Amino acid sequence: MAQLWLRHITVILALCVPLAGVRLASGQPLSQVMAAAVAPCNPVSGPKDVHLLAATSLSTVHEGYECILAHYVTASTTLDDRTLLRGAVAAVTFSLQQDGVPAPAQSAPALTGNRNHDWADFQSWYDVMVRGLPTTRLATYAEDALQGMTDALNDDHTAYVPPYFMKGEVAQLSNGPTPSFGLDTSPITNTVTLPIYITDVFTSGPAANAGLLPGDIVSAIDGVSPAANVFGLVSLLLPQAGAQTALTILRPSTGLTKTVVLTARTMLTPVVSSKLVGADIAYVKLYEFAADAYRQVQSALKSLSRTTTLKGVILDLRNDGGGDEGQAVQLISSFVHDGIIAYRVNGSGRRQPQRTDDAVPLLHLPLAVLVDGGSASASEILASTIKDYHAGQIVGQRSLGAVAEAEFYGLNDGGGLEITVSHLLGPDGEMLDGVGVEPTQVVATSPGDLSKGFDPAVSRAVQDLQMGSA
Repeated sequence: MAQLWLRHITVILALCVPLAGVRLASGQPLSQVMAAAVAPCNPVSGPKDVHLLAATSLSTVHEGYECILAHYVTASTTLDDRTLLRGAVAAVTFSLQQDGVPAPAQSAPALTGNRNHDWADFQSWYDVMVRGLPTTRLATYAEDALQGMTDALNDDHTAYVPPYFMKGEVAQLSNGPTPSFGLDTSPITNTVTLPIYITDVFTSGPAANAGLLPGDIVSAIDGVSPAANVFGLVSLLLPQAGAQTALTILRPSTGLTKTVVLTARTMLTPVVSSKLVGADIAYVKLYEFAADAYRQVQSALKSLSRTTTLKGVILDLRNDGGGDEGQAVQLISSFVHDGIIAYRVNGSGRRQPQRTDDAVPLLHLPLAVLVDGGSASASEILASTIKDYHAGQIVGQRSLGAVAEAEFYGLNDGGGLEITVSHLLGPDGEMLDGVGVEPTQVVATSPGDLSKGFDPAVSRAVQDLQMGSA
């Protein structure tokens, strides 16, 4: 299932020994590993496809290496295997240095561009580098190698997802129950921008039960500033069931500082929340383009229309990292017909237009779309289409600029890879990846605003829609 998807978090180089007689840390001769076929990576569409099979190992790295070379968008044209392996070498070397492991008298593997020979040379180098180290650390170095390979591509939609995050990450695609602290935060992307603050607290979740509120600033996670606790930030949004975290918050409206201990529990977090604003304007918050996002948005609008004649719709895509491609097409087609939504671009640069689904009924309502620095992928495709066709206002802050079509693939450790399978351009052929969508109405929202129960972006959207319908 193709995804216009950005993960919530992207956490941010030997001697070529002869093959004969070389043995891996497992004791298996390298020559036997070379002869064994690597199991193909399998597409993942939901939690049912995620299974923890083994500790992350060199075989997992090999599987990931072959998976990227098979499926990455430029794999058949310009992707060089040396880019991947140099990234892996750099990441493992850095991790060993951080652990204080004395470096063996080895140079980096000599890579030639022949993917099989290069893998053999990397394998030999890796075996020497980790030989004799505690087995409890080997999985970490293998994860580092996978992360190094994907980081080397410098692609927002290609990343290694470790086993302890994979099920929660993929569960978002199917809108099933997931472990959660029952909150959402301001955008957490490659660069941690302080302050990190709570934007939503979900009814009856751990955060709500602890008395947390929108606007609360996250001062510390387990006693450590969020700027220095990237793992804690990831775990805040993608925790494991039963995980605990001590969250210290500052409430701007009162100056209150308190620490609460949250315990993650499996719960069904919302895809959509909705309400009336300005008496006759429908406000619909879409948290992600999950498998039934279009139906849930339509259901919310239908419910709100029972109490009043709607004069407009505010679609809030702030901090919505994307999701199911088909849902994005349907939602866009509620407001635009007979148009191009995006151009899909393959590794050779060939463009394939993706058009609206004109079987989807038009809503015939004025529209305002809210975006910010956490709006990515499908959110940006929707915003750019609405903007290019002058079908509504775009209100808020420039979107993230992380736009591509990606697939999830499972690995033998229960983790996986998110891999870019095609690039995307906006309806006018504009570059969105790395650029984002600039709002037609630039409005900033602060934690202080939310703490007082005021949202400037929503207020501006209401004003625009009311003026437009006057």
